[in-house]
Amino acid sequence: MDNVKVYLPIFYDDNLPSVNLKELCAGIEEEGVPYVVKPIKNENNVISPSPLEVKIIVKEDKMDVFHEKLQKGPYLTKSKGNERLLGKNAARLVKGVSLSIE
Repeated sequence: MDNVKVYLPIFYDDNLPSVNLKELCAGIEEEGVPYVVKPIKNENNVISPSPLEVKIIVKEDKMDVFHEKLQKGPYLTKSKGNERLLGKNAARLVKGVSLSIE
């Protein structure tokens, strides 16, 4: 999906198991939003603007969704085990529809 110009970026700590990312991506795919998965190389690639104004950062035991227009801190935060729901809600935030509480 790297050739897609409009996408939801997912930044991750490369020490995480890939299962977490697969579930996160599955939640985004359910909503039909394109995404790109990128390792966290340094703070500059994480703080860069997102094409869809929403980004996901996965570190250690938590996952955060940020929206550039809503606030400076994370808009949504979930712990491990909720990857699919977080991905789904991040995609819904991009689409501007109500969030899921599954």
